[in-house]
Amino acid sequence: MAGHSKWHNIKHKKAAQDSKKAKVYTKIGKIIQMSAKLGADPNLNPSLASALDKAKYYNLPKDVIQRAITKGSGQNNNENLEEVFYEGYGPSGIAILIKTITENKNRSSGEIRSIITKFGGSMGEPGSVSWQFLEKSFFLISGKIEILNDKGKEIEKINKVNFSQIEEDAIISGAEDIISLENEYKIIGDKTDFLKIKNYLKENKYKIEDNGIEYIPQNTIDLDEKGIEKLYRLIDELEDNDDVDQVYHNLNG
Repeated sequence: MAGHSKWHNIKHKKAAQDSKKAKVYTKIGKIIQMSAKLGADPNLNPSLASALDKAKYYNLPKDVIQRAITKGSGQNNNENLEEVFYEGYGPSGIAILIKTITENKNRSSGEIRSIITKFGGSMGEPGSVSWQFLEKSFFLISGKIEILNDKGKEIEKINKVNFSQIEEDAIISGAEDIISLENEYKIIGDKTDFLKIKNYLKENKYKIEDNGIEYIPQNTIDLDEKGIEKLYRLIDELEDNDDVDQVYHNLNG
């Protein structure tokens, strides 16, 4: 799947040591703070709604969430956080789009340039890579939710759904595309339809494992096994940077 996501990696490392958990908390807090600049009501702000979903998944304390919203919405903000994109090329000319949330653009730029250069890539000028990507909303669906009652206790059960069933609902929701993955379905829609699609899926009891806004490449390229390994080592190091939120690329697969 094109578009490498830090949150996908973290999902499979949920039992990591406290130091890694603290880094995740810090990153999500910054995402919430940045998203809240567009409004403190998640019902009117898709970016904040997505950030709060991530916060819930990773069990961020309520006070951390509220403090980030308060800062971002301008009620108490001493940090000048900015959303900054860096563009460049990785192994074999792979296009890389890097989204950061930072209070120091010069520091972020220097650190990202150093990482990309280390792996034989190069930084690009603004617009040199981003034109290849489209901004879309996405939803990862694992099945439908059924609430069971076991001795007075409600238990959430996830039932698998077939492609034709979810395809029909995806079309009704206003989505543009649906991709069948190994254990999930990925629904893709216009950025402006994020809340409409999400509300429809929730109303119809679909289990949303992840959702948000991402950049999808219009065209992809292939790499051999050695090139793929080098690319993912580059992405892992970029994502380990405190300021990096997301890394997108146009690798096919």
